[in-house]
Amino acid sequence: MFERPDNVPARAGRAGSRGAFDLDRDFPAVDMGPWPDSFTVSREQIYDDMGRLTGGSEGDSGGDR
Repeated sequence: MFERPDNVPARAGRAGSRGAFDLDRDFPAVDMGPWPDSFTVSREQIYDDMGRLTGGSEGDSGGDR
């Protein structure tokens, strides 16, 4: 459960109170280095036929959860 500290006004921290949303300011890019040479991924490993995230590991049949 999240609780607001007693000394923080209710509107503090909201995006609207400090101006327009700025992707570069709010989520700056971080260079994480190159992908490992052995890293491969396909659409089928990430999404099912309806475009939903499967969340399963490689070889997972994607059954009921």
